[in-house]
Amino acid sequence: MSAAANEHQVGGEHYGGGSMQHWDWCVENQLGYLEGQITKYISRWRRKNGRQDLEKALHYADKLYEVKESHGWHTHFQLHRVEVRGLARMVELYGLSAQEELVFTLAASYRDLTDINVMRGAIRNLLKECSGV
Repeated sequence: MSAAANEHQVGGEHYGGGSMQHWDWCVENQLGYLEGQITKYISRWRRKNGRQDLEKALHYADKLYEVKESHGWHTHFQLHRVEVRGLARMVELYGLSAQEELVFTLAASYRDLTDINVMRGAIRNLLKECSGV
C-alpha cells in the first residue's frame, strides 16, 4: 500500500492520527462503507463538528441496522472478522473514551442486530455526554 496519500491532508487538522490514520485502520479491519463512516465521525467529533458528527455517526449506524435487518440477517451475520486489529493503537492515538472504543469494537466485529443496537446505544450515550462538552 502506498503511503503517499497519508503524507498530506486535504483541509483541516482534525484527523491527527499520527502513525495510524483512521482509513488505514478501516482497511486493516476490512470495514465496509457504513462501518467506516461510523468510526470516522466517532474519531473526530471532539476535534471537529461536535454534536453534528455524533448525529452523523448515529445516522450511519441506523442505516447499517436497516440494511442488515432488511436482508433477513436477524440472528447471525456471516462475518470473517474475529478480532479487531489495531484498536489499542486507535484508542491511544485518538484518545478514545470507553464509549467510543465500544463503537469502534462493534463496528469492526458485530455479529447480529443486538450488537448494532448496542453500538447505537453507545453513540446515543455520547450524544448525551456532548451536551456537557
